[in-house]
Amino acid sequence: MTMVICKECKAQISTLAIACLHCGATKRKSPNYAVVAAAFVGLALLSNTWMLWRLYEVESRANAGEIAHDAQGGHGRR
Repeated sequence: MTMVICKECKAQISTLAIACLHCGATKRKSPNYAVVAAAFVGLALLSNTWMLWRLYEVESRANAGEIAHDAQGGHGRR
């Protein structure tokens, strides 16, 4: 059991204690890194999916234009 200093009253408290026994100050929660990492991965997947969808949409439009050009009697690529 390790002792730390209370940030409010400067008394020594256990690291296992939920709150300071002297002043009642609660410990600050540390950030949950698993949630932060999951949010980052989710955002990265979402942005990559959107970019690939936009790329597919642009290529589809370009291919549709080439097909229409060929159907009108055009020769070769533009």
